[in-house]
Amino acid sequence: MKRSLCLACVCALSAAVAARAEDSIAINASVNSDRIAPGEQFTLTISVSGSAPALPQPHLPALGDFEVYNAGNTQSLSIVNGAARSNIEYIYLLSPRFTGRKTIGPVSIVYHGKEYRTPPIQVEVTGAASQAPRASRGARQDPSGPGAGATPNRSGPDVFLDAVVDKPRPYVNEQITLSVRFFTAVNLLGNPQYSPPELSGFISEDLPPERHGERVINGRRYYFSEIRTALFPLRPDRASIGPAKVGCQMENQAAWDPFSPDFFNKFFSQAGGGVPKVLQSRPLTVEARPLPASGKPSDFSGAVGRFRLTASLDRSSARVGDAVTIEVKVEGEGNLKSIAAPALPPLPSFRSYDTVSSFNTTKKGDVIGGSAVFKTLIVPRVSGNLEVPPILFSYFDPKSGSYQTLRTTALPLKVAPTPAGEAAKGPPIPETTSAPELTAVSNDIRYLKTAPVEPWAAGILGAISRGGPVQAIPLFLFALTFAWAKYSDFKARNPSVERARLAWRTAQARLKTASEQTDPARVPLALFETLRRYLADKLHEPPAGLTLQRTVDLLNQRWVDGPKPELVEGIRALWQDIERQSFAPSSGGRDSDETTMTIEALRNLLQSIERTPIK
Repeated sequence: MKRSLCLACVCALSAAVAARAEDSIAINASVNSDRIAPGEQFTLTISVSGSAPALPQPHLPALGDFEVYNAGNTQSLSIVNGAARSNIEYIYLLSPRFTGRKTIGPVSIVYHGKEYRTPPIQVEVTGAASQAPRASRGARQDPSGPGAGATPNRSGPDVFLDAVVDKPRPYVNEQITLSVRFFTAVNLLGNPQYSPPELSGFISEDLPPERHGERVINGRRYYFSEIRTALFPLRPDRASIGPAKVGCQMENQAAWDPFSPDFFNKFFSQAGGGVPKVLQSRPLTVEARPLPASGKPSDFSGAVGRFRLTASLDRSSARVGDAVTIEVKVEGEGNLKSIAAPALPPLPSFRSYDTVSSFNTTKKGDVIGGSAVFKTLIVPRVSGNLEVPPILFSYFDPKSGSYQTLRTTALPLKVAPTPAGEAAKGPPIPETTSAPELTAVSNDIRYLKTAPVEPWAAGILGAISRGGPVQAIPLFLFALTFAWAKYSDFKARNPSVERARLAWRTAQARLKTASEQTDPARVPLALFETLRRYLADKLHEPPAGLTLQRTVDLLNQRWVDGPKPELVEGIRALWQDIERQSFAPSSGGRDSDETTMTIEALRNLLQSIERTPIK
C-alpha cells in the first residue's frame, strides 16, 4: 500500500513539474541607441517569449522623464518538433525631457506568481540643444534672434490654438491626419498642459514625435508645437472631433508704472506665477463616405489602403501526417489591425487548423502601415504532388476610388507516403477520396495488441485493490493536482482576468509605498503611476500609452450598469491634478497635508471604481 501511495505522489508531482517546465518564459528590453542628441528619440523594444498559451503583458517602469508613444507590437509563432513557442514585441518611442544621463528602470512581467525583470538601461542625451527656439515649451527667446528685426503686430493674439484635418471627406476606414498646433509669440512660464480632443466615431493612433517650428502670421512671428494623430472613421456618417485644450501661464506684458494704481496687482500677479490662460481649438466635423457598392468583390472584408500580398509554405516536401505551415503576409499602408485573415481556398487533401495572426505597425511619414501575417497549420491526408491553390485578398484603394484584388501563385507540396510499419500521424482518409496521383496510406481502424503484465506490476495493483478506503488517497492527490493544473492553466490563458482581480491589492501596496515616501517631490509621480496602472489592469490595457481620453472612452463602454458621469468626472479631475503635480511641480515644495489629502482622495476613488462592476 505504501509503495502504491508513493508511486501516485511521485507521478502527480512529476506531471506538475513537467507541465510547469514546459511553460518556460523570458523577457528582454533594449533600445536602438543609448546615446542621442536633443530633439531625437529612443526606440524601446520589449520582447516577451515563451511556450505558454497566453503570454503576460509587460509592466513598464515610471517614465516621467520621457514622452511615451505606443508604436504597436508584433507577434510571431514558431513550432519546432511539435513544441509551439510565441514571441511578442512591444515597441515604444521615447522623447526625452532632459539632457544628461538617466536610467530606464526594469521592465517586469508576472507569470505563475513569479516576477521576471529586465536589467535597467542607461541612456544619455548629449550635445547642445537645438538652436530653433521653442517658446511653447517655456524657453525664453533671444531678442536678437530670428525675426528680431520684424515689427510685431500687437493686434494679433499672443497665443492661440488651431486644429485641422487633411481630409474632411474621407472614405470609411481611410486614414486622415489631425494636426493640433499651439502658437505663441510671447514667453511662457513652465510647460503648457495639453488635453487631447474628444473623438467620436474614430479609431486613433498617435503620430510621434511632437513637432516644433516658427511661422510669421500677419507680420508677427510665432513659435509653435504640433501634435498629429491618425484617425480612421468607423462608419459612413458625420463624425465629430471635439476641441483640444491647452493650459499655460503667460508673463504679464503690461508696463510696470510704480505710480499706477494697479502696480501692486501686476507685481504680485507676476511674482505669483504669471497670468493663467486656457485655450481651446474649434470643434471639427468629418463626413465619412461609404465605400461604393458597385464592383465590390465577394471576398472583400473592409480593408482600405494600398497593400501587397505574398504566401509561402515553410517546406516544399513532407510526409502524410506532417505539419505544414501556410504563411500569408499582407503589407502596405492602411489600418492593418482591421484586416481579417484572407480566406483559404478549399483544401480537400488537407486538414487545416485555426489561423494565428500577428501585426507589425509602422508610422513612416505620418502614414500608418506595416504588415499583417497569418499562419495556418495544415496536415496532408494523402500522398502525391499536391498544391495549395492561389489565395485572394481584396481591398479598396481610396486614391483610385476602386477595389483591387490580389492573387498569390499556387504553392506546390510534394507529399510522400508514411513508411510501412509506421502509423500515419494525420486523420483517416475516407474511402471515397480520389484524386490524380494520390494514394491512401492508412485506414481508421487499428488492431489492439496486448502484452502480458509483469509480476511486480501485478503485485502493486493487487496491493492497491486490497487497500480498502485508503486507496482513495492517491485518487484525492491526483484530483488535487489536476485541479491545481487547471487553475494554473486558466490563469495563464486569461492573464487579463488575473490582472483585474489583483488590481486593487496592487494599488493598495503602491499607495502605502507612496505614503511612506520621504521625498515629497516623488509622491505625485508615484500616485500617477498607481492610478494609471490600476485603470490599465481593470481595463485589460497596457499601462504605457494609456491616455486619459482612451480611459474615459473604455470606461463608458464597459460599465456594466451604463455610463457613470460622476465617477468619470472624478477620474478626469484627479488624473489631471496628479499629472499636473507630477510633470509641473511647484518650486516651493509640497505641503504634507496636501500630499495626504491627495493620497486619500485617490484611495477613495479607487474604492468607488472597485465597487462598480466593469466588463
